[in-house]
Amino acid sequence: MAFKILTGTYNAGYTLSPTFSVLSITSTGLVGGTGVLASASATVVNAGTLAGGTGGAGRAGARGVDLAVGGRVNNTGLISGGVGGVGDAAIASGMGGTGGAGVVLRAAGTVINMALVTGGGGGREWSEPKLTTAATAARAARAARASPSSGRRPSTTMVR
Repeated sequence: MAFKILTGTYNAGYTLSPTFSVLSITSTGLVGGTGVLASASATVVNAGTLAGGTGGAGRAGARGVDLAVGGRVNNTGLISGGVGGVGDAAIASGMGGTGGAGVVLRAAGTVINMALVTGGGGGREWSEPKLTTAATAARAARAARASPSSGRRPSTTMVR
């Protein structure tokens, strides 16, 4: 059983080589970006922070841990999926991306969690910017000042 130990910061994510079967992240270790990825069966022992990155426009957030053929996750730190990307008019009709999962086991496996595992929140929907001109803003301000709900009394004219 070959071990790999991470103590530093890996902002882009970390892909475990299939030559290692155990990945240990110490309390000073931080993995962001694509999260921890393993293409072979692996055990991930986490005491640090595994935080999947934010998705691109309309795309899903990254996963905290993704074990392609299953394995085991022992967590005493923080594992979180990334936030989904903000929607884009040209992608998926403006829908925001889904939040990334904290842990994904694509085959049989076990998760032992003694701390915190969370999924990322969904990205917000795209909306068309509201453009206003100075003239439009001035008309709206005059209308607001003249409305009865503004506290001013409306003018009245008596006809005989």
